[in-house]
Amino acid sequence: MAKAKGKVIFNEDLCKGCGLCTTTCPVDIVLLDKDKINIKGYHDMWQSVWDATSLPNFTDVDVANIDADLEQLLKRNQEAIDACVSENTHPTWASLVLPLDQLHDDLHNFWSPIGHLNSVKNTPELRAAYNACLPKLTQYYTDLGQNKALYQAYKTLAQSDAASTLTAAQSERSEENTSELQSPDH
Repeated sequence: MAKAKGKVIFNEDLCKGCGLCTTTCPVDIVLLDKDKINIKGYHDMWQSVWDATSLPNFTDVDVANIDADLEQLLKRNQEAIDACVSENTHPTWASLVLPLDQLHDDLHNFWSPIGHLNSVKNTPELRAAYNACLPKLTQYYTDLGQNKALYQAYKTLAQSDAASTLTAAQSERSEENTSELQSPDH
């Protein structure tokens, strides 16, 4: 995959250590450094070594395999979600939210170039593959939104001692994730 040149730059001295950037960064490259304090007395942020500057190489999209690749990715994601909630009796931000975010990012990084190509360089083959995938994506997200075990894991996190260690941004994000899931009682 081709790599774009560039670097994310931020002013560490203006950081207030709220953690919002760490929870909203779509590629998880910004982290808080708990061992470093900036000139204002807050924990400093830093960029991880993960490369977020790569752009999709649209010529690598194999239209003939989009459907099969998506099915494989959705299956892997569902298995990982099932394992995450079944093996996670005491969920934390690191053991529940971050792994699920990575799964969502993987799916987004797979599907976004396909959606983009369908919009700007549509062919009959791409349109057929794209349209064949839409019901699978719809079913995946419907199942995700009604996953009782996942809903319970988020509720458990919200009611646990670990919830008191979340930053304000993480707490808000956790509440949003919980509200997006359908309560099994409704």
